[in-house]
Amino acid sequence: MDDRLNKLIPFCLLSLFVFLLSACVELDPPPPPPEVPAAESGQLIYIGIETSLDQQLRPILANHTAEAVDQADELQVFISGSRADLLDQLKSGELDSVFIYQKPADNQLWASPVALDSITVITHPAITLNSGGLNRPQLQQIFTADIKDWGSFSPSTQAIALFVFDHASGLHTLFNERVLENRPPGVSAVVAAHPHDMLETVAETEGSIGLLPTSALDPAGNQVQPIPIDGSFAQFSSVRSQQYPLTVPVYMVAPAEPQGELRRLAAWLQSDRGQQLLSTKFVQIGN
Repeated sequence: MDDRLNKLIPFCLLSLFVFLLSACVELDPPPPPPEVPAAESGQLIYIGIETSLDQQLRPILANHTAEAVDQADELQVFISGSRADLLDQLKSGELDSVFIYQKPADNQLWASPVALDSITVITHPAITLNSGGLNRPQLQQIFTADIKDWGSFSPSTQAIALFVFDHASGLHTLFNERVLENRPPGVSAVVAAHPHDMLETVAETEGSIGLLPTSALDPAGNQVQPIPIDGSFAQFSSVRSQQYPLTVPVYMVAPAEPQGELRRLAAWLQSDRGQQLLSTKFVQIGN
């Protein structure tokens, strides 16, 4: 009896210590899935990508299986759509994973950040701002149409032409929360379906202002003017430190912790190689 009691006491003390530690310490999120060996025969996975993220992220994701098993076209099926629609398809089992800008509110879903992006405010290149930039209260006045021309911010008194993303977009939701404070955009705001459409319309429309994921901004392409927000541009250092006010993480989301081919993709995205490719369009996470 004494021997069994002596063996039981250390176990009880250890259990008590673990319980007290977990009650007092707020633990960091679990680490990404570990690297696992590549499968000999691939498993077909269905991946949803938010529309405003699709053009920048899809080629990087396709690169994973192209490098791993040389069957990229056979292993991954990509579907583009709004954040809300993709999450519905994920929950119904139509998709294995989705990549979106805003972390889902449903805590039952597995979610892990894979990169950082940001929202850049762009204007028609002819717009000249008095202060060289805009702050968030000024952006709110502009995008809610409290102010309808550029006279308060620019030598020009031209009417402001607003361009926004669809309300179902994660970027729209984040901009609404951080800048508009959950007020709707002005009724004259035109919805752009895709970052490419946003670039073209803002470049071609005098007096225009719009939003763009920084990953979709092409300095050598469309002639639009990025605007500093609160005195800061969306640069690598300010996004990496998340000091830029419109920094947004890119999340990989799945119904549960990924397994099989999806687990290999999640681990690859967190690997040096995955982060290297992500850095061609996004800002790396981690140290």
